[in-house]
Amino acid sequence: MGKETIKGESWSAGTSLDSSVAARIWYIGAEASGTVTIASSVMTLQHGDLASEAVDTTVGSSGVLTMTGATLDTLGEVMDEVNSSPNWFMELEAGFYGDYVYSTNHRIVDKSETQAKVTAGLPIYFAGTYSDAIGFSIGGRSLFRSCKASGRISPAAVKGLLGYVEANVTLTGNTYLKVYSATQTETSSTAKLLYSSAGMTDSTAVTLGSTAAAIGNGVLESDIGERLIVRVEAATSIDGVAAMNVFGSIKDYGGQRI
Repeated sequence: MGKETIKGESWSAGTSLDSSVAARIWYIGAEASGTVTIASSVMTLQHGDLASEAVDTTVGSSGVLTMTGATLDTLGEVMDEVNSSPNWFMELEAGFYGDYVYSTNHRIVDKSETQAKVTAGLPIYFAGTYSDAIGFSIGGRSLFRSCKASGRISPAAVKGLLGYVEANVTLTGNTYLKVYSATQTETSSTAKLLYSSAGMTDSTAVTLGSTAAAIGNGVLESDIGERLIVRVEAATSIDGVAAMNVFGSIKDYGGQRI
């Protein structure tokens, strides 16, 4: 039963994804402002008076996270470091704990100094080149913090349903379209694979739009309280993205807004 609320997400054109959200970061400290800068493999977190921010010494190496070492080169490891500070909070969206942020090449999009003391959190995007995954989350952000901040329905009472998906990518190595039901927390990600396409193995554009007839129309759905995550995953790398579009819906099973 339950009331169904429709939601759509789409992205197209270019090689730097500006809608495929891997994770989100919030500044939750007492200062008026908290900002994030990403330059290649380095993330800098600053806080203070607006327009006069300084590095936050409670996180990283005096506010600087160098995302190349073996202990800080995945999204999960970066999230652990960010969340070790009382001033910051990070949660995963379409990214998984083990996704690399840097491995030979930079795998998340650079960001000039940007305000993170915002209700919806500051999105961290997958890069459209060199990433081992790109994707979208259907069902919205799943943790208490982001639901409360945005007035969303309690995550325990919603599920995501897939309506349509298409992607056109250039690739190296085996690449797959995969759909998961996932629980994302501030310390881990647990994902149940619902669907995987056959492997695609050449470095030419591959269109997956026809797949929707088989797996869309609400046939695939997350468990209640989990996200439905649609990803293109490469064993080697995604070399470029012409387009990726995902459309789906959210079903509310009577949860209250928090």
